[in-house]
Amino acid sequence: GRVPQRLLRGDGFEFGDPLAPERPTAGREHHPGHVACGVPGERLGDGRVLAIGGWTATGPTAIVEAYSPNTNTWQTLASLASGRNGLAAATVDGKVYAIGGSTIGVSNLVEVYDPVHNTWSHRAPLPTARAMLAAAVVDGRLYAIGGRDNMNQSLATVEVYDPATNTWRNRAPLPTARDSLAVA
Repeated sequence: GRVPQRLLRGDGFEFGDPLAPERPTAGREHHPGHVACGVPGERLGDGRVLAIGGWTATGPTAIVEAYSPNTNTWQTLASLASGRNGLAAATVDGKVYAIGGSTIGVSNLVEVYDPVHNTWSHRAPLPTARAMLAAAVVDGRLYAIGGRDNMNQSLATVEVYDPATNTWRNRAPLPTARDSLAVA
């Protein structure tokens, strides 16, 4: 059998095919406490998995890369508007949403990736700026859950985004404030 060459690791999750080749690593060392791969398992309709943003030796990165299990290769895609780590991402109707994260402070930035045109565009900002949040999609709506604010406090905040109207609404908060969480 093949020996695993690399398993990308983030805060509390493992990402990638353990039998995949090494991913480009120049300037992309992992720092404890920061997500090395911004999207744990986020997939495009064609089966590619995206690594969005993250942390490098020089700070937050805007780099976006796609792994193709079919060809066992990585491809660099259009970059985010600004480097962010600790962001969340989810796919709605074949487009990938990158939500929040941290630059110098926490961010309320929301960008959407169009894989047909390899472009990112801005959407309505997240009402509550935060990093280390989680995202999930239910019935075509994107939920931003928990996270950490600029004071480094865990949040119970839950907000839902409707791509059809480009608007956010508050929802019932988490019973327990938390960050660096996973949702399914």
